[in-house]
Amino acid sequence: MKNLSPSRLCKKHWNPIAAILVGACLGFAIAIPILDQMGENSLFYRWQSMIGAAVSAGLAIGLFQYQRHLDKQKEKKGYTFAVIRSLKRITNHYENVRIDMAKVTIENQRIRAAMPHFRPHRREDMQIVANAVAEIIMVYGKYSEILASIPRDHEIAGDIIADLDKIDDALGKTMNSFQSVRNTAATNWSENTADGTPLAIFDALQLLKDTAYQRETINTLLKQLQSNTL
Repeated sequence: MKNLSPSRLCKKHWNPIAAILVGACLGFAIAIPILDQMGENSLFYRWQSMIGAAVSAGLAIGLFQYQRHLDKQKEKKGYTFAVIRSLKRITNHYENVRIDMAKVTIENQRIRAAMPHFRPHRREDMQIVANAVAEIIMVYGKYSEILASIPRDHEIAGDIIADLDKIDDALGKTMNSFQSVRNTAATNWSENTADGTPLAIFDALQLLKDTAYQRETINTLLKQLQSNTL
């Protein structure tokens, strides 16, 4: 992620054309009194209107580009604040607790599956895991809706959008994986790991590790953007 510090956002932008023309003006200002003493300043008087027009045009272009640069930086800063608001909606979403509750439910089923009296083909136990995974999928759907609501203007903030796209892609892949686990949990508990844990439970718990990492990634990006706009 690129540094978006205020010093970078507000850094002065010097236009080389304007700088050259300003230097030329200073040069003429110094040269004219000297040449006046030598009686050879008629050339400058003859071309003064053309020189003035050229300098004015060059300065106007330079000032326009400089103002456009400042406008882009202002737009990028406003866009950054919009991204921060959206990421806060994800990290502070009231339904995030459903992921934590689903994790507890699946972990409890893993513990039950290790008990001697556990019946792996009982419909009720299978549906408990499937329902817990469905809760996670629902929350991920909320994440996707929030990220999709952020406009993608690569000209304004291509670096920020690249980070958002990576997060969006990771969330989408994880949600699809949870959907596959949900289908397995609802229909097939015949496959187990080496320690006897139903594969659906094992896969769900592994994906929950990815979920924790993704939430931390979002928090990290949020903190970085917040610190860079102070």
